[in-house]
Amino acid sequence: MSLKICIPAMAAFLLAACGGDDNSVTDSKNDAISSSSSRKSSGQVICKTDSTDTCEYGVLVDDRDGKIYKTVNIDGQWWMAENLNYADSIMTPSLLERTGCYNNEPSNCSEYGRLYTWAAAIDSVKLATDVDNPQDCGCGKTCSLPDTVYGICPSGWHLPTRVEWLTLFKAVGGYVIAEKILKSRTGWKDDGNGTDGVGFSVKPLGGEGEMAHFWSASVFDYRNYYSADCFHLFYSMKLAEVVDCGKSGSFSVRCLKDSP
Repeated sequence: MSLKICIPAMAAFLLAACGGDDNSVTDSKNDAISSSSSRKSSGQVICKTDSTDTCEYGVLVDDRDGKIYKTVNIDGQWWMAENLNYADSIMTPSLLERTGCYNNEPSNCSEYGRLYTWAAAIDSVKLATDVDNPQDCGCGKTCSLPDTVYGICPSGWHLPTRVEWLTLFKAVGGYVIAEKILKSRTGWKDDGNGTDGVGFSVKPLGGEGEMAHFWSASVFDYRNYYSADCFHLFYSMKLAEVVDCGKSGSFSVRCLKDSP
């Protein structure tokens, strides 16, 4: 789908917002893990099987609204093991009209977390610290970003960059293997279920069982006017990738714990 114009924020969740002019433009993003894509996982980080679960889990309490999230340690990095469901647009003005529930059903927020535009995910209002010349990071706009984008993540956590997503793929054995290991064991259409081998437990969004998308804090340089990078999984695509997705698309957020 061509992204020559910005679709209205929240107009439709996950309606072909990914990809810019060509979804195949992923080589430069995934080269970092290409050397491991064909090898099998060493098994060192695989901690969950049909009969055992030895993964190291934790608990994240969001002090903004009291919500509690499961977390998991994957190769030394702590990730949220479920999707963010933060919605306070008074405390966080970036969320106003830029977040919602799949199919506008509140129960879907409880099950799958909330969906956010990229401007909401990076908390663009908070980034606009220059009163005289505030930057606008929304669709159709460009802005400069700090090395670490905390975005709408709870205190002590941040929105992962493209490199950090790729590091996760590499940790579990490469992007071909990552597709299976990061998916949940149920809910995916046809034969698209995963093994959930590291407790990351990506569920497909909604009842169709087809896809899941997660924002990163990175933009792909020549397309950053309309798009940013996101991690996506499809029921029929047998690999995990980071591609460029339309900034006005509405996707999930997983946060990564800050380094000590």
